[in-house]
Amino acid sequence: MTSSANRRFLLPFILTTGACLVLLAAPAQAHKIKIFAAVEGPAVSGYVYFPGGGRARDTAIEILDPNGNKIGETKTNDAGEFSFQPRYKCDHVLVCSTPDGHQAQWTVGADELPEELPPLHASQPGADPLPPPDATAAPGPPQSETPGASATPAEIEQAVADAVAKEIAPLRAQVTKLRQELERYRGQIRLHDVLGGIGYILGLAGLIAYLHTRRMRNPRAGHDMP
Repeated sequence: MTSSANRRFLLPFILTTGACLVLLAAPAQAHKIKIFAAVEGPAVSGYVYFPGGGRARDTAIEILDPNGNKIGETKTNDAGEFSFQPRYKCDHVLVCSTPDGHQAQWTVGADELPEELPPLHASQPGADPLPPPDATAAPGPPQSETPGASATPAEIEQAVADAVAKEIAPLRAQVTKLRQELERYRGQIRLHDVLGGIGYILGLAGLIAYLHTRRMRNPRAGHDMP
């Protein structure tokens, strides 16, 4: 094979290889799924999305306890968002999946949930769908606007808890926003890693093609001694 014929063969080969790698990587990224959730007042809210952008609509989400038992379920709306009101103070593992088998999960820690929720015991039944966040919640203990000497210990404790919650609410919102940004950044980094790997492979292929073409031009170069 002549040098010119070799070049005509190698260039389409490199371009075809690169195109195949890009086409193989794109569906893998498109079908991957991610989930994010955070506590907002008495409810847990979040969304399901794809790393390359876009939200996953009408996606079922299973809610599991720390032992893997199903304690509820929910579903994303047309905007890819979901919300539910937890009934127990325990870790909630949110699991979503796509029809082609990709799966993602997110854990909402028990320490993030409201203190008034009851603990989850081993005898608690599971699999009942959780009520929507706008469901009527059980009324809490009466609050005293200005607890004084006549206030009960429970009223004083509730007033302090309300004051603390009000003070840390802005901080909680900032932390939630930072967690959202971190999740988006992680998805972008993974995509960049894939594209960088493809570029590295194409660079090696180009270097090999160059060295091979140079050798074909001067077949004695590898055998001549200085």
